[in-house]
Amino acid sequence: MKKLLLTVAAMALGMSVYAGEVTFDFLTDNYGLPAYNEDLSNNSPYAPNNAVATTGNVQIEFSYTPQEGDEAGGWRMWSDGLRAYNKRAPYFTVSTTNGEKVTGVKWTVVSGATFALEGTDDNINSWEGNEEDVTFVYTASSNKAVQTITVSYGNDSIDPVPDTPTAPEGTITVAEALQLIADGYTGNATVAGVISDITEISIQYGNATYIIKDKASDEEGLTVFRGKYLNGESFTSEDQLEVGASVVVTGELVLYGTTPEFTTGNYLLSYNGEVGEEPETPENPDNDIFSESFASSLGDFEIVDVDLPEALTYVWSFAANYGAKASAYVGGSNHAAESWLVSPAINLADYSDVTLSFEHAVNYANGNPVEDFCKVYVAEAETTNWTELTDIVYPEGNNWTFVNSGEISLTAFNGKTIQVAFAYTSTSEVAPTWEIKNFVVTGNTESDGIEAIDTENNTPKVYYNLQGMRVNNPEVGGLYILRQGNKTSKVIVR
Repeated sequence: MKKLLLTVAAMALGMSVYAGEVTFDFLTDNYGLPAYNEDLSNNSPYAPNNAVATTGNVQIEFSYTPQEGDEAGGWRMWSDGLRAYNKRAPYFTVSTTNGEKVTGVKWTVVSGATFALEGTDDNINSWEGNEEDVTFVYTASSNKAVQTITVSYGNDSIDPVPDTPTAPEGTITVAEALQLIADGYTGNATVAGVISDITEISIQYGNATYIIKDKASDEEGLTVFRGKYLNGESFTSEDQLEVGASVVVTGELVLYGTTPEFTTGNYLLSYNGEVGEEPETPENPDNDIFSESFASSLGDFEIVDVDLPEALTYVWSFAANYGAKASAYVGGSNHAAESWLVSPAINLADYSDVTLSFEHAVNYANGNPVEDFCKVYVAEAETTNWTELTDIVYPEGNNWTFVNSGEISLTAFNGKTIQVAFAYTSTSEVAPTWEIKNFVVTGNTESDGIEAIDTENNTPKVYYNLQGMRVNNPEVGGLYILRQGNKTSKVIVR
């Protein structure tokens, strides 16, 4: 009843009010933090400082104070929860992502773990109030685990959610762009600045990633992700950019995880005073057919759980800092599972030389080939005859470093409508974590004059389940083995 009354009051005041409660359960989920792994002699690595875990509208930032001569982290996943290491003075800060006030925090811990509200000396196990954010400091003399943190948020004194800012006119500064993004703006802008850092100039892909600031001494900058050169042209030399150069960049501003950036499709309007011409197709200089950054959600991708054990409620999820994420590690154990993340239909009509690329990171493969657990398939949307893509650059499988998959040819599907699937599998011995972002399908709009030839025979299709038993009426959404003539493939029935 109280929640209903609050909603009615909010409608009367013309503001948006949210109220709810979420629980972070560190016995069943690591929330993007380095996962516990009982096979490692020293267990999981420490979480990085200021690591953020998010559930619903609530986020918790886990921090610590590095000690001289001992820079290890203050938080680490363990079999009994998320452990706080007293030597590094750990603390955590609770806030919300949509402007609601935090009204309550309570936690369950392994006996001996104690916390105090920041600035006080009294140990507590719960807190009530009405704050934008609230911090709790670990006070115990031993290293103990937090098992759950429950957060309530939202009440009738919540500040109105600010309106989304409108698109800026003319050229703006980096500081103005950063403020727009902080206020929730996503859209086109033109920004002037100075190059402070150059991350990469890729001759292979013809783009560059760099950071611009208003002044080199500024602390915060705006990332220009995979931008093009003047006139929207590709970069052809690694020395086309230099630190200190004055630039004007135009494109779409977004917040990718916690990074404010120009997303793909941006290009230089001027470089050190040299002004370029506007490209003929500035909205799509790369001939992008379809893209999904996974910066704010899983987009229109669909999750198909083929084998989901009782211990798991999901395999694929969205993590703001990492994009699409798959893992079958929960509660301190690996689990055998299979789950696919399937793209919407992608129409390749009028395109040739079609390629696919994405960035991905894999950890906890435990020395096994990553491609044994993380596969990518493509199929015509009408047939669901999945073909495994093998020309993929895979990560090493033992860290969180993102690598580019390389440009994967899809020319066999030119002119067709396709779907792409990321297929994750795991065992009770090995359950890697797979993270994916910046999925892009590109192509050439100039026809090569060659029509794709469909060599698929017209023999009857016979379906089998994964145990090898014939199935006369396969269920929609299920994974089956399809045999047609002499060809056998794994398919999802739609």
